[in-house]
Amino acid sequence: PSTYFEGTSTGSHTLTETNLPDGEYFWRIKVLNPNLANLYSDIGWFEIITEEPQIDPEFIFQEGNVGEAITLRGSNWPPDKLVSIHFGTHQTIATTITSTNGTFSITFIVSTQPYGTTIITAEGCIATAIFFIKPKIAIKPLSGNIGESITLNGTGFTKEAIISIDFGTSISITTTISSTNGTFSVIFIANLQPQGTTIISARGPSDDIATDIFYLQIPSNLPDLIVEKIKVCPSHIIKQYQRVKIIAFIKNIGTQDANVIKVIFLDGTNQIDGTKTIGHLAPGEVKIRHIITRPKTIGTHTITVIVDPSNTIQELREDNNIATTTILVKPGQGIMGTITDKQTGNPIAGTCVFAIGCDFGMDLTDKDGHYIISDLKPGCYIVLAIKCGYYPQGKCCKVKKDEFTILNFELKQRTRTEEISDYNEVLSAILTAMKEKEALEIQEELPINPEFEAEVILTLSKQEEIPFIENQEPILLTIKPNKTALSLNDELILNLSSDNQNLALMNLRLEYDKTKLRLMNEKEEFFLGTSGKTLIFKAISEELGQTIKIIPISARNKNNREIQAQESSITITS
Repeated sequence: PSTYFEGTSTGSHTLTETNLPDGEYFWRIKVLNPNLANLYSDIGWFEIITEEPQIDPEFIFQEGNVGEAITLRGSNWPPDKLVSIHFGTHQTIATTITSTNGTFSITFIVSTQPYGTTIITAEGCIATAIFFIKPKIAIKPLSGNIGESITLNGTGFTKEAIISIDFGTSISITTTISSTNGTFSVIFIANLQPQGTTIISARGPSDDIATDIFYLQIPSNLPDLIVEKIKVCPSHIIKQYQRVKIIAFIKNIGTQDANVIKVIFLDGTNQIDGTKTIGHLAPGEVKIRHIITRPKTIGTHTITVIVDPSNTIQELREDNNIATTTILVKPGQGIMGTITDKQTGNPIAGTCVFAIGCDFGMDLTDKDGHYIISDLKPGCYIVLAIKCGYYPQGKCCKVKKDEFTILNFELKQRTRTEEISDYNEVLSAILTAMKEKEALEIQEELPINPEFEAEVILTLSKQEEIPFIENQEPILLTIKPNKTALSLNDELILNLSSDNQNLALMNLRLEYDKTKLRLMNEKEEFFLGTSGKTLIFKAISEELGQTIKIIPISARNKNNREIQAQESSITITS
């Protein structure tokens, strides 16, 4: 652009141009005088280079804990620009305005994030930096006696992971599960350790380890009951309705005996399986009490064990009788139901229920007649209910992924008492269930469950025409399958025949995927005579999309004249 101004023979003048794009520019001065020719100065040039906005290089990679204050600095930003700071999954945790020379400095608190690398984004223009979240624990109180409850809070750990707590020489004195943002809170009891400084450690699965210090004191002369630790079998992470055993280790860390000790187990606020009793516990002695439960609610369950819940025993401390752990229940699948007497409708306890199919499971009914067979693979199952004094009964059902199938039984009471069911009766119940299973597999919509089971659907006309040259009439080959659907390991039987009166022998060849189907009774190339031919295939793959090609090669008529086939084939498409 051109700029005009009036000036004297001496002096200075400033020209200002804004918002020029990057690139090279030249300039010169032209003097306009009506009495003289125009005068021009020498040509000068300059280059505009816009530097990218950036964060202070010293901060490109930092590490620290949740709750720490960090300062972020930027340069080469537009002046007076609003800058928003995003930290990991947390949007706009702080804002600031750049200075007139395009710099900014802002201090904010590291928000709650799980263990590992977190991206910090400065938005206005875009610039990023990396911050590594480290684990940290805090305990309360910092000192106390053996038997005292210690509350441990953790941040910056791996999300949804098992966290093990070590207390001095006690490895994994308790465990818990971290939340989706890597935090946890757990309560445990200071057990018997040497007096003095004791190290507390919290360990996650990804090298996320944090420690703190507790000063341990020795108690006076009284009994003191604690839940030393809680063990969960088979795991802290289970499937819905899966049987889980919770074991509590009860210890007397005092110096006097304790008698008639009550122990209760809670899932949330609900007591599980009644009150357990320990008759006697000497100083330093440990005894075990356990319960078996089947959590049905998906999600995290807080399991609490309380010893001496009513404080009926005088102890050194009355606030250290509780310990907690957590169980994560994920969706599962299986079969459940109720067994009742057909005549009375009353529940039948102690009935043995078996599920047999692509997996196996069994259970005994409880006092209410309920049974649960959990953690079964999806698929069809034969289910048998057997109880002494009743006729056995068999049924069939389908188990779908992440669902429980309800299957109830009404057993007919025997007229005479027998210790076990007769073999023929059990066999009859199995055969009845197998018929139901076969009907269920045929009627089930495709696919039942692509991950575990598949059906092969054959679509073909009843007759396929095979043309031959030399003015012979087309030979009609009739193909009759035994079924229209296949499950894995089922047999497909194809009956081949021809009604052509002049045909003596036909040479045919098969093409099919040997990784999906297996020919059981013939070779790939065979002869078809006047009596027909039976081909037996077995489905050996769970994949859909099986194809069988029947390709004619040649034929001989009754005069023993060979007829070459035109290039053609019959395709049976699944």
